[in-house]
Amino acid sequence: MAFMLRGRFGNSDVGIEFKWCPAGTFQMGDPSSSLPFQVTLTKGFWMGVYPVTQAQWFCVMGNNPSYFEGLDNPVEQVSWFDCKDFCREAYCFDVGKGYRMRLPTEAEWEYACRAGTTSAYYSNNEENGWYISRDKSLWGTGYQLPDIGTHPVGQKQPNAWGLYDMLGNVCEWCEDWFIHDGKTSVTDPHGDSKSPLRAIRGGSWASYAKTCCPGYKNGYAPTRFFNNVGFRVVLDA
Repeated sequence: MAFMLRGRFGNSDVGIEFKWCPAGTFQMGDPSSSLPFQVTLTKGFWMGVYPVTQAQWFCVMGNNPSYFEGLDNPVEQVSWFDCKDFCREAYCFDVGKGYRMRLPTEAEWEYACRAGTTSAYYSNNEENGWYISRDKSLWGTGYQLPDIGTHPVGQKQPNAWGLYDMLGNVCEWCEDWFIHDGKTSVTDPHGDSKSPLRAIRGGSWASYAKTCCPGYKNGYAPTRFFNNVGFRVVLDA
């Protein structure tokens, strides 16, 4: 099931496509560690098929802060607060009465990324992860190489729910506060409000192979921005 919002960029149509993620229960966290815990999401949600692109950002915000320029590339160098502003200002996409655009929670992000899988990578095959990183041969080299960066969205294979670029293009801001430790089980979690950091998920073009997996998590101050961190949006009622 898919849903499309449309807006204008100059004389061209710019759309944000969403796929439905049904309610469900999954094991959240790295399956190779002792930290995974059961999470239940009681409500389904519409997840953006791609990270927000530079064209979509420009359509809403009227600027392009990205280091790696390309209208079909994900927007980056945006803070968590910038992403929240985008969600509030995205009237050009005609969200519709009763719908709200927002960032996904950490749990929603990982649930959507896994798409029903339980392995370290959503391909269920670590050796078939060429689409997770920009180029598998670059795995483990980190961000020092000068000739790598973001790539146009949708160039790699999607996961089982039809979501692209969940890993290996840009890391993605999430709604909630970053927490290190999980629990035995939890329903509709939203992080720890005592944390000074906001959560990011997914590996980026600058990530090492071990961090290009659904269970890897990190956090940054919400005012910071980087050329390997972007975001995608959720639509709910």
